[in-house]
Amino acid sequence: MVAVGGTSLAIATPPATDGVTPPPTERVPVAESWELQLKPGPLRVHVDPADGQRYWFMTYEVVNRSGKTRTWAPRFELQSDAGKVQTSGREVPTIVVTDIQRILQNPRNADKLPPILDQNQVIGPIASGREHAREGVVIWPIEDDRITELTIYVSGLSNRRETVEHPQTGEAVELRQTRRLQFQTPGDHGMLQGQDLVVLSQDWIVR
Repeated sequence: MVAVGGTSLAIATPPATDGVTPPPTERVPVAESWELQLKPGPLRVHVDPADGQRYWFMTYEVVNRSGKTRTWAPRFELQSDAGKVQTSGREVPTIVVTDIQRILQNPRNADKLPPILDQNQVIGPIASGREHAREGVVIWPIEDDRITELTIYVSGLSNRRETVEHPQTGEAVELRQTRRLQFQTPGDHGMLQGQDLVVLSQDWIVR
């Protein structure tokens, strides 16, 4: 989905049923097209004990099964039903990132399992194969208590592109294959402390 001259353009494919991203639909021939598999975790709330500020955070696993090493440089954007779009990591203090990583890592055996990486640590080559799966966490400040629906857009999972014509200028606009994850909230974020919001649906769009 993309807003071009006030017009939203989106092309979607049916949602996944197993919690793992299915292959996107081919739309534009690419010399060597590829995609990475994303398995999102639940969306949860963290409260900073220092100032009471609340944050959304989501863990995920990404696997490269393309047969070649690829670069994993994702962009996660969160959109509320009020229309506001936030990019993960912005206005998130380093201490909050560290606290959330520590909370996630405590129940795990850190000597035997890979760490959960923040959005900067996760960037880089990812080798092909399930054994090279990478786990990450993305974080956003909670700015509005009144929202009931949240959507997360993930780019960087595929090199597929689609070129469309701008409806006003006629110029070519390149859209990227993007994963869309949709969540529903109870509206009162105070009720979410310690609870998980699971993905209601997910699909591919161009945006």
